Amino acid sequence: MEKKNFLGIYIKKDAASVVCIEQEESEPSIKGAFSVHLEERQEPNMPVLANLISDKISEKGFQYSEAALALDCSMFIQHKIHSDFTDLRQIAQTIRFDAEETLATDISHFAVAFGINSSSETGSELSIFTVEKDLLADIISALQSNKIDPINIEPDTYCLERFLLERMNISENINTLLAVFSSHNGYLIPTGPSETIKRIPSRAFLLDPHKDKMHMLQREILMTIALLQTDGIDSVKVFDSKNSLQPHLLAENLPVPVEPVKLPEMISSGQASYDTEEDLTELSIAAGAVLSILKKTDTINFRSDFLPYQGKQQKLEKATRFLSISCTILFFVLGVFLQTKWFQVNKPVKEWQAGFNTAFFTIMSKKPDKQSKPTSQLRRQLNRIKNEKSGQFGGMGSESLSARMTRILIAFNKCAAQINLNIDSINLTTKTIIISGSTSNRRNTLKLRNALEENGLTITKDSLEEKGGRDNFRVTIEIK
Repeated sequence: MEKKNFLGIYIKKDAASVVCIEQEESEPSIKGAFSVHLEERQEPNMPVLANLISDKISEKGFQYSEAALALDCSMFIQHKIHSDFTDLRQIAQTIRFDAEETLATDISHFAVAFGINSSSETGSELSIFTVEKDLLADIISALQSNKIDPINIEPDTYCLERFLLERMNISENINTLLAVFSSHNGYLIPTGPSETIKRIPSRAFLLDPHKDKMHMLQREILMTIALLQTDGIDSVKVFDSKNSLQPHLLAENLPVPVEPVKLPEMISSGQASYDTEEDLTELSIAAGAVLSILKKTDTINFRSDFLPYQGKQQKLEKATRFLSISCTILFFVLGVFLQTKWFQVNKPVKEWQAGFNTAFFTIMSKKPDKQSKPTSQLRRQLNRIKNEKSGQFGGMGSESLSARMTRILIAFNKCAAQINLNIDSINLTTKTIIISGSTSNRRNTLKLRNALEENGLTITKDSLEEKGGRDNFRVTIEIK
């Protein structure tokens, strides 16, 4: 099975973390990872950041087929709204109207993505995410200029949730709150069998470097527990990429047990191969973005609403265009080759045909009849010549003139005296003999007719007329 590599990017306004994941038969593994940062005091600049990412990819030698992107929570706003629909297609068609009505703001300048928290008879509870279109356009344009075109662009919260739930062994029988910290953000991800848990969305919050991280986390955890109402949290699992939290001190001020956890083996096992001390939480977010491609999971994709991904379609169109041009050239060359061959083969045939037509005209005094084969026409002509030479038949395949006239005279002699026969004319053609004359009456004319037929002559047409006391006739005899 051919291995494929995929690129995951977690992007902030002034930095980015990138992982290259290799899809193996058993499970995906990280081939490499790195982070890039803008220089200190440098204003956020997406083209410069995209150039740094591209240069580092080239330096690392990463080869990948597709890419996915996670946006930092500082770039978007998360809201909770209600939709009257439960069907995904209907929700997608009305989400912008619901968002504008709920948020009481003009939504036309924002790209919108959404996830369904829960559904009931009254509709669906949604988490929607809004990001400024100008910012999103700058990110996409900067990456595309460096030949990076992400299929999906998702909130970092859901990328991290996807990665942790996919790669960590978390009990499905207890309500657990995952509290994960990067150098700048905190993430709270509730998970468990409770229906209330399923309605509480994962969320992110910015860390204030001037405030105590411990108190911030305690406040956020207590707020989440309050949202659950009767369904409590059974356990809190904490990971801090900077190792600045002390779980036992955190537990002293919370009504639930707290325990530290390690990130999935997929991230932690590759830590020794990273160039520098990377933020493992940010790498986990980048890896979660890639899992949306590998696992074909549902996405909360900003590109579904703004600047949809066209990469596959463009590749297909390019391949189709190349194939069409190649086939056109191939068929043209094949046509020229076959046409040349046909001319080469047909040239002696045409020469032979011209000679045959000349010879045929010399023999037959006419061109070949298209209604029958020329060979059949020549065969019949040959038989006629042979018969004429033997004296058996006359021209045109008929009985010889003397033989035909002998039959007619024999018929006349049988009855001429009895019927008072007078012959006015005998006209001969290649196909008929026309006899004109008269007898004393109609009965005698019929006797003449019978005499002709008794001698093997076929009368095809006759006309009779009584005139001047005699019965005039005109008889046409077919030549066989």
